[in-house]
Amino acid sequence: YKKGLGTEVSDDGAYQCFYNSAIQDNCYAQYETAKALETGKGVDADPERAEMFYKKAFRNFERMEKENGDDNLQYRLGRMCYEGKGTEQDTEMAVFYLERSVEMKNENSMFLLSQIWIKEGHIDHKDEAEKMLLYLREQEHEAASFLLGREYITGEYFDKDVRKGIEILKEFEDESYAAHYLYRAYMELSDMPMALKYLLQLAESGNDFAQFQYGRYLIEGEAVEKNIEEGIRWLERSAEQNNMFAQYL
Repeated sequence: YKKGLGTEVSDDGAYQCFYNSAIQDNCYAQYETAKALETGKGVDADPERAEMFYKKAFRNFERMEKENGDDNLQYRLGRMCYEGKGTEQDTEMAVFYLERSVEMKNENSMFLLSQIWIKEGHIDHKDEAEKMLLYLREQEHEAASFLLGREYITGEYFDKDVRKGIEILKEFEDESYAAHYLYRAYMELSDMPMALKYLLQLAESGNDFAQFQYGRYLIEGEAVEKNIEEGIRWLERSAEQNNMFAQYL
C-alpha cells in the first residue's frame, strides 16, 4: 500500500497494516506507525501517540541490536538518538551507534555521521568525514556528493577548494539548491558570465534574493547590459515576496 506495488498507493491502507502489526510488537511497524501519526499521513496527526510508538520501537531496536549487532539497527538507533525520537535527544549516543555501524560500511550511517560532524563543527573528525563523503560519492550517493561540493565551496568545514566544489556541483546544476553555491563560487573566481547564468537560474526558480540581485545588475548595467524595464520586473517579483531591498530599490 505504501509503495503502490500490486495495488493503488493508499496511505490509509498502509497505516492500518502498520498499526495492526505494531500492536503485535513488530518494531519496524511501530516505527512506521509513529511516522504516520507524526506526519498525519493516512491517519490524523497525533504527536503524543507518535512518541508512544517511537518509544516502543526504540526499546525493541535496542534489544535486537544487543542480540545481533546489526548495522541497520545501529543506524536506526543513532538517527533516533540524534533526532530525539522515542528517546532523549543525545548526540553523543547517536555518534556511538553510528560509528559502530560505519565499521560495517553502512552508507546511511556514514552520511548521517558526516552531517553531524559538519553541523557540530567537529574539526578533529574532518579527515574522517571527508573520506566517508568521498567514498559515498564513489557509490553515487547524490546527497553526499552535494554536501561535499558545498563544503569545498564554502570552506566552512573542509579546506576551501572552489574549483573542486564547482566540479562536483555542476553535476546538479539544474537544481536551485546547487545553483546558489555555483553562483557564489563563480563570483569568488570573478567569472561574471557563469555567475550570472546561475543567478538567473535561481531567480527563475523564485528565489527572492536572486531576483533582487539580478534586477539590480540590470538597472546598474555593470555586470550585464543595462535594461531598466527588465530590472524593474525582477525587482517587482522579489518585492512581492516581501524582499525589503527590492522594495526599497
